[in-house]
Amino acid sequence: MRLQLSLVVAGILWRAAVAALLGPLTAAGATVSYHGLLQDPTPPQGDFVIAGTFGPGFQPWEYSYAYGDAVGNLYPNHYSRAIGDGNWRPIGVGTLADASGAFSGSGATTGIDDLPIYLFLFDNPNPDITWYFALATSTDPPWSVQNDGDITIDAARANQFTYGYKQDDRIALSVIPFPEPSSAIAVAVMTFALLRRRTCE
Repeated sequence: MRLQLSLVVAGILWRAAVAALLGPLTAAGATVSYHGLLQDPTPPQGDFVIAGTFGPGFQPWEYSYAYGDAVGNLYPNHYSRAIGDGNWRPIGVGTLADASGAFSGSGATTGIDDLPIYLFLFDNPNPDITWYFALATSTDPPWSVQNDGDITIDAARANQFTYGYKQDDRIALSVIPFPEPSSAIAVAVMTFALLRRRTCE
């Protein structure tokens, strides 16, 4: 009886010790805050901006090919598909730029230690329907996820661009790769959505 009781107590103590060791690892996380200015050929009010990381093994330059045709022309719903596939992992819900192109947002993340943070910027509140976008990161140390603290990144420090480019201290959006003529219906849908957005502003 005493032996059984000792085994039970030992088991409880063992589980408590494991929980104490693993608890900080599984609960550890970081809050990523980001801010900056964007440049949009169209009025920037309502442009969508979000920070995130790419899934292990997925290279950012693959994006337009994984979610477009053989020559990199993006299809509609590319953004939603990338999230669904786990290739794009957004941090938080994103934010919208104001009339001057200024934006500021934040989000919490866990389990992606030391991966580079990217900013994804779109000229539409709906990233799946957009004409202009940018994807940027930086070699600056703050642009790397750490699971044990808060991170603040400044878009003005971006120095690596998959899409878009730097214009002074702003991230400038560039036109997305258009679908092939065989995808004319998709183009029409995107055009209608964009015009509707602009006329409602």
